[in-house]
Amino acid sequence: MGGLLEDVQEELCAISAIYGDDAVDVDLDSGICTVRLSSGSASLTAGVLLPADYPAVSPPHLEVASTGMNDAVLDDCIAGLVESFSPGEPVIFQWLEALRMCMEDWVAEQTPPSPGEGGDEATEASDDAKPGDELPSQAHPEASPGPDLGIVHGEPFTERRSTFQAHLAVVHSREEVEAVVAQLLSIPKVQNATHNIMAYRFQMGNGTWAMDSDDDGESAAGGRLLHLLQITGAQDVCVVVSRWYGGIQLGPARFTHINNAARQLLVQCDMLEGRNAKSKGPRSHA
Repeated sequence: MGGLLEDVQEELCAISAIYGDDAVDVDLDSGICTVRLSSGSASLTAGVLLPADYPAVSPPHLEVASTGMNDAVLDDCIAGLVESFSPGEPVIFQWLEALRMCMEDWVAEQTPPSPGEGGDEATEASDDAKPGDELPSQAHPEASPGPDLGIVHGEPFTERRSTFQAHLAVVHSREEVEAVVAQLLSIPKVQNATHNIMAYRFQMGNGTWAMDSDDDGESAAGGRLLHLLQITGAQDVCVVVSRWYGGIQLGPARFTHINNAARQLLVQCDMLEGRNAKSKGPRSHA
């Protein structure tokens, strides 16, 4: 069956079983998988071409044609998937699910809410984080009161008046997760964020993984953040992304900004693929 590894062939067969033969075309000889997905008035066709060195070295080559979707939103989603690829990790199912969720979010954003109802962003109060506001940073450690838990603060950035900032710390227990979150929420500006989305993932003594997430009112954002930790191989870490809503709805792009804030800080602290030094914690960047 061509040059595909047996594990890759099994992955493609599993895709057929998950989405159904009517929606999936798999050519094991050429290593091409085509999947058709739809949601409401939108649909997309994803063509996945697998290089001979996938997944050990190279990511899949992804081509997507869509109907009823914004191309820029889709391009952002695809770019994020490619950037998050971690050699050695199978990603076809995760990528397809990310595309499906992107499409569903887009459809939901284009559907007017029923009278008296509104989406997460429509009901948020504006709490702009302006350039002059004092946000926690490594240059101002006094912004994190309490014992030193090794919390690292990423650089905040603003997109269309919404400001995003990631924070992380090494954790090895749920008690440490709770302590990190509590200390972050003791910082007035973080406490007043519109959302503090959280996810953690650590390996327990028996080899099993403990992981969970919290949307904090931003529906599905916590699960997406946890998925980022999984597909990048980040471990023994708790990540919180604060968002200060600025009055302009960002639509599905807000999820990209949340995950990008987290991913940039994970890379900065060398926390991907288990490269963090468990005894030392993440590197602190002033």
